[in-house]
Amino acid sequence: MTGILAQPPTDASWVFGERPHGTEPLTLPRPGEALDASGPLAHEAIRSAALLLRPSAHRPAGTWPGRDDQELFWSRWITGHQVCFLLWRLVEDLCEQEDAGQADNHAQLAGCVHAYNAMLLYCASCPSKLYNDLIRSAMRLHHPAFSGGWAPEFRGAVMRTFRSRRPPSASGAGTELDAAVRQHGAIHKFVASLLVPEGGSLLQDSGVSPWNADVRGHLFDTFFLTVRGPLTRGEFLGQLLRRAVAITRDLSVHGLRLGEVMDSGRTRHPGLPPDMATRAQDIQGALRRAVSVAVAHYAPMAALPSDPASVGTSELG
Repeated sequence: MTGILAQPPTDASWVFGERPHGTEPLTLPRPGEALDASGPLAHEAIRSAALLLRPSAHRPAGTWPGRDDQELFWSRWITGHQVCFLLWRLVEDLCEQEDAGQADNHAQLAGCVHAYNAMLLYCASCPSKLYNDLIRSAMRLHHPAFSGGWAPEFRGAVMRTFRSRRPPSASGAGTELDAAVRQHGAIHKFVASLLVPEGGSLLQDSGVSPWNADVRGHLFDTFFLTVRGPLTRGEFLGQLLRRAVAITRDLSVHGLRLGEVMDSGRTRHPGLPPDMATRAQDIQGALRRAVSVAVAHYAPMAALPSDPASVGTSELG
């Protein structure tokens, strides 16, 4: 299920999911299956789509159709998580290359972790009541013990990376990676306190102990509109670019609105650690950096120019 759903967006008139705040199915390889390196890579299309990752490419607030909060935050929850799955796949491939002694990818891994941290904030930007009434209820109906730990990608090298178990970097880039991983832990706790202030995940509250990992993985995939099958590197990048452009446009129009607090550089949620970035442009910058890492890894001939506005340690780490 790729085809048109894996084509990079062409211009600023393109709309993700054929409607404002839409969603699209995501195709990923089965765990353990490599991306097909023999497929075509549309280098010019990739570079053109990357230009749409600039916030200035999108219409300002007031020129977009009226916002429906349920549609907006449902789209953020599904699409933001799909970007996480793509990032995890990229992390796995970067780790495999590094473990084989072919590269020191600590800087690239740091970029991926920064972007994952940003996606956690993006997904969690909905009001707590809406999250519990709409999103958490839908996950509970899908399975009473629904859990992020069921994600097929979050294992092996990915889990080791997010638990600070990578070997040290010869280049010194491991410092940034370690800082990004530490902030991941802080963000994860903050998101949980923001969305479920009374504590307790669905898994913890359910008393249910599903035991079949394959079934759990399929249930997780179906909730997040994810199917499994062969995938080329070009299709991977196309799907990542479609979602990155959609998120860039969303944030350019609506801001982050983290926890019912409008994104402004001056207003912060009282429970947010003081060194944690919450501006929409920080989220966009982290995403641009991760896209650049993915393009350089899977399609080096289409490598994007460096983006000085992309997030670094000082902003999300």
